[in-house]
Amino acid sequence: METGYTSFITDGKITTGRDFLMLCARAFGATADMREEPLSKPIPEKFDCDYYHVKRLAEEEAELKKYQNMSDEEWQNWAMERYENAMKDHEKRVAECQRKKDAYTKVRREVFLWNPPTQDHNDLKRFALEQIDMCLRDCKTDREPPERLDFDAYRTEMVEMAKSSIAYHKKCIEDERERVASRNKWIADLRESLR
Repeated sequence: METGYTSFITDGKITTGRDFLMLCARAFGATADMREEPLSKPIPEKFDCDYYHVKRLAEEEAELKKYQNMSDEEWQNWAMERYENAMKDHEKRVAECQRKKDAYTKVRREVFLWNPPTQDHNDLKRFALEQIDMCLRDCKTDREPPERLDFDAYRTEMVEMAKSSIAYHKKCIEDERERVASRNKWIADLRESLR
């Protein structure tokens, strides 16, 4: 039976072992991430780094610089604004949860009071109650409100988060460079072996 790979042989697009091996290489090693791409897309001579972490690193470094240059007054205002927004979000979540809890409780009571017409309907009632009970367990209206941090603690937390994020993205960039170098060596070794 013809496969996606062997169809290139039968339609005459591939006529050599070298070309077939290069096509099949897409399912292995350095080119495995090309599996989902069309088989007609050639394997590149070299892979390039993904620049996502480079971009994120620059953003985090800019954020850290901004934090380091903010005045005490700016930190106080920002901390207060964040706290007020967190309180509003908390109140919305609790109100929404209470609304859902009331709706679940009403429907649950009606399902609970329902008398199944036959034994065959008992599983339906049990299943319906289990579904509602599962949702009720997730509706917690007694959540703790967000803690108000003094602006110094907030500043320390935000600066440390930015530094941690910078370290993370630097590590990811280093790992990506090593991964790309390894992939490029794998491809080069394969091409050299097929000469």
